[in-house]
This record gives sequence, C-alpha cells and structure tokens, in this order.
Amino acid sequence: MKIIGATCVIVLTLCLAGAALGDDLQTIRAPENLGFSGPRLERVTSWFAAHSEKGDPSGFVVAIARGGKLVYLQPTGFEDHDRKVPMKPDAIFRIGSMSKQITSVATMILVDEGKLGLDAPVAQYLPELKDMQVVKTDPATGMLSS
Repeated sequence: MKIIGATCVIVLTLCLAGAALGDDLQTIRAPENLGFSGPRLERVTSWFAAHSEKGDPSGFVVAIARGGKLVYLQPTGFEDHDRKVPMKPDAIFRIGSMSKQITSVATMILVDEGKLGLDAPVAQYLPELKDMQVVKTDPATGMLSS
C-alpha cells in the first residue's frame, strides 16, 4: 500500500512539474526578443492562409518556439471546413505519416550540429549503400534494360 501511495505522489509531482515547465508555452513572447522577425512571421501566416483558402488542407495550427518559449501560435482556416468551424489553437488532429516530419527535423538538427552534411554522399553515413545501382526495367516487357 505504501508503494502505491508513493507512486501516486511521484506521478502527481511529475505532472505538476511538467505543467510548470510547459507554462512558458502558454504565453506568446515578442519575436524580436527570441531572435525572430515579426514581419517575417507574418509572411508565414499569409502563406498558410493562402493554402488554407485553396483547401490544401483546410486548416493549420502553426507554433514556433525557441528555448522553451513560444514566439508564434497561429490557427488558420477551418477545423471543420464543411460546417465552417474555425481552427482553434488547441485543435486535436489525427496524426498519420509523421515519420517524415520527425526525420527531417532530426536531420536538420544533425546538420546544425555539424554531424551531417546535406551534400555528402549517403554512403558516407551508410556504407552498405556504397555500391548501390539503379536497375531499369522496360515498362512494356518488364525485362531489365541497359
């Protein structure tokens, strides 16, 4: 019984600590104070609004933070396009095919740290791909072509 009580206290403490640390993401800071340009962030807003108007997709929520401080939070378009329900900053999305976004961010972090070169051959990091060749087939016959 003491173990369950101690576990509950630890979980509650972690939840409260997480909420306290996440508190900085509730207040939007002045962009210039965190090294961003306000006018350039407005260009982000207009770009997403233009795509939302095309229905490509119908809505976005874009957040930009640096050092745990929120600098930009902008809902654009519709949460439900058919019913014209506007997008809200706390909208819940179905996430699918998120590996590309996560991989691209991780890759750019490695580039930023100087651990990965964007122009370097893939074989530099994955030597097993060094001798990989493109194999072409004739679409009509399915046979290998030279």
